[in-house]
Amino acid sequence: MQLSETATNLAFSSLDQASEILEQGADTFSPFILLVNKHGSSSKTKLLGDEEQVSQLAQQYIDEQDSTVVAYAIIQDANVEIQGQTMPTMVVEVGCAITGNTAKMLQFYQTEPFQEIDNVKMLEGSALRIQPTEQQRTDTENQLASLFQAPFAVLKIALNENKKPQDELIDAFTTELNACYNSQCSVLVKSCIEYISANSSQHFSLLNDPQFDALETFASAKHILGSSFSGKGDTDYINLIKSLSLLLINDPGLQLVVISSFKN
Repeated sequence: MQLSETATNLAFSSLDQASEILEQGADTFSPFILLVNKHGSSSKTKLLGDEEQVSQLAQQYIDEQDSTVVAYAIIQDANVEIQGQTMPTMVVEVGCAITGNTAKMLQFYQTEPFQEIDNVKMLEGSALRIQPTEQQRTDTENQLASLFQAPFAVLKIALNENKKPQDELIDAFTTELNACYNSQCSVLVKSCIEYISANSSQHFSLLNDPQFDALETFASAKHILGSSFSGKGDTDYINLIKSLSLLLINDPGLQLVVISSFKN
């Protein structure tokens, strides 16, 4: 359920707007959808109908937009049973084209007076409503390029040390990526490793590219993590970079340079 920060903020914005309506004394609120595009512009429209109609109208609204939509949040009022008790609930369906993931968020509340109950519950989402075009896929790959390249920047530093044979370093590098992929790492890290594996020749060619700057790559990757991702995803990614640097690089000073590049 790894979501971009953009999608997460959009979902919580929908909750804030619905809460404001209920705080003003309304018994309920009309369903609505929030969208945000890659330029940061957002839009909102009401969705009037029953649950099935709301879903259809939301999909229709998304389909009518241009191909720049990167996230959506659909919110409606519902009664949800929990522990044998039916509770009024703000239900949000959020989708993220950046990560390709969705989630369902529940915020229980009471009325008279309005008060939110407990924290937001995060559940598995349904299918992503955004159907990315080939151009969107390319744009996303370009946007996240530094995340795919940073592990190779660590490997390049290790190779430049000339302390271990190249084949040994590459084998250790590949083994570590596979071990991370098979662990309980986040969707973000798994997706990065999958992309690296599918485009391995492209990324290994970076090792011989004199224009491939490790520190610039780290700085760019850190910026992407800070602007687009939050929570377990960025933590697991930084842990991967740290484990690669400790495994491949001999010089403690160089290890520190790599690790420090991702610190706030």
